[in-house]
Amino acid sequence: MTDVMERNVPVVDRDFLRVNPLDRTHVFIDGSNLMGMLRSTNRKLDYKLFLTFLREQTRLIRANYFVILRDDSDKRATGVIDMIEYAGFEVYRKWGHEVQEQTGFFKFKGTIVPEMTVAILDGVGAGAEHVIIVSGDGDFYPAIEGAKNRGARVTLISHGDSTSDDVRRACDSFIKFEDLPEELFFSDQR
Repeated sequence: MTDVMERNVPVVDRDFLRVNPLDRTHVFIDGSNLMGMLRSTNRKLDYKLFLTFLREQTRLIRANYFVILRDDSDKRATGVIDMIEYAGFEVYRKWGHEVQEQTGFFKFKGTIVPEMTVAILDGVGAGAEHVIIVSGDGDFYPAIEGAKNRGARVTLISHGDSTSDDVRRACDSFIKFEDLPEELFFSDQR
């Protein structure tokens, strides 16, 4: 079993993300979407190593993680969020809510799209030349177009099968989540 502190940044081609390493880069992660990608690929991301990887690949200015929470009593979610903050991400929390459907069942609802869109456009306005979005949600199409219209390049990292075709085509580059280096994920022994 390897301890997080002993893990090294994977040796990866410097051009893996296909970005200009001098561009001021902001990263925006849709936490709910990322969790879905991790579940569907049966992986556990090493957030500290992922942030180090992003710093090695880009001129990283800011890394933001957006999450929707049920309430403070969800200890598992709170623990994961604490770990993500400890790794060095700026975490933006939003409270979701339960809605009763016509069937009588309750469904948890919430979206971070408006907040993340504003943050993306604010980042470009503050000088970000490159934006990396970790999400496949088609609702980010206006944010991608807005960032590009303001002169920023946009890279999308998402699960290949569940990515909106519109956002994939709108971005300057697309990286399949499953193609990220294996070293960024914990092994099964952990």
